[in-house]
Amino acid sequence: MNYLRHDGAYVSLKTIDKDKNAKDYLDFKVMQGKTEEEAKEALNKLAIKDYLAIIENDTDKFVGTIGFDSIVQTNQRANISFDFSEEVNGNKAKKILYGQKAINAMTRYAFESLNLRNVLAEIPANDEVAVELFRDLDLYDYIGTRNFSKKVGDELYGTHMFEVVPDTNEEHLLLPENKVLVCNQERIVDLGKKKMVLNGSSFKLIDPENYEEDETDYLQERFGRSLNEQNLATDIGFYKTTFNDYRLSKKFKGPNRYDYLIVHNDGKVIGYVEKLHNDPSNLATDIDVAIIDNDYKNMGIESDALKIYSDELRCIGYVSISSIGFNYSDDSLSVRKNAGFKKYANRTEAYFGFGKLQDMSYFEKPFDDEMGKSFVKK
Repeated sequence: MNYLRHDGAYVSLKTIDKDKNAKDYLDFKVMQGKTEEEAKEALNKLAIKDYLAIIENDTDKFVGTIGFDSIVQTNQRANISFDFSEEVNGNKAKKILYGQKAINAMTRYAFESLNLRNVLAEIPANDEVAVELFRDLDLYDYIGTRNFSKKVGDELYGTHMFEVVPDTNEEHLLLPENKVLVCNQERIVDLGKKKMVLNGSSFKLIDPENYEEDETDYLQERFGRSLNEQNLATDIGFYKTTFNDYRLSKKFKGPNRYDYLIVHNDGKVIGYVEKLHNDPSNLATDIDVAIIDNDYKNMGIESDALKIYSDELRCIGYVSISSIGFNYSDDSLSVRKNAGFKKYANRTEAYFGFGKLQDMSYFEKPFDDEMGKSFVKK
């Protein structure tokens, strides 16, 4: 992406030059108190990720960065992300004007040059100017809000989701009035100290720390083989099978011991539940479930395991708990509904499966149950 140069009205997008832009970048809120060398290091990381500099035309000053997070070429989707200097953030008119010009240019680039089909923006509800910016963008549609997923001080705000899909006429919900939650930091515990066993009606969820090293090697091989047999390359694509191999290797070998729990029935490994895209700073996480033994599918175990696991995560301090279902599979959606999750957004044509791009449904653990009510609302 870094060869891109966009000369537009008010702002231009140019390749980041860490040496030239470092002093300006020190003005950013995230860089207060940092040295010029630290600013260069931060800019270099953005440049490696193919972010571009937002340059104010009148002053030729570096005032922001913009780029794409989580580009998934197989699924032709990405998340757009931007940041402005303290000066621009403090000027509502400038932030909206500069932001809209930069976002429109990057979105056109996504569709015309990167061959993407879906771009998503996740905007914290407390950033009212950014929310207004996207609400007024003709390209983007609001698709839903994930509640209490962004932590600012001791308060938790929602995250509003906006998407753009080429030539879409889909009608979306109106942006809701955001609620704020006051979190209790004392609920968070050190999960690594626990070797957990959670009981279901006909199964157990077991922390892998209860297993010896040779047993986890066997489990990794078993999980990888089973997942890749289910998601054949002819149906899902080669990317999916290699991703499962990578994810499982990271799961077993990585430092985060509480990444997942193994589902057992009568001493037999039949699947797992896991955390995805963990964001402990916001007390938020995404979770998933997989039953790898065909003899135990369609018995309600997936939903029960998802509910028990999410209840435990809520008990130990995770506030926003989300799970993604895939619209090509009624089972994928019903598992989450039966676990008590509620759908809050639909992302259009954002997952490649069975020969075409499919919609994705976002679910979250609701706050109208007894466990949710235990949090103090403002």
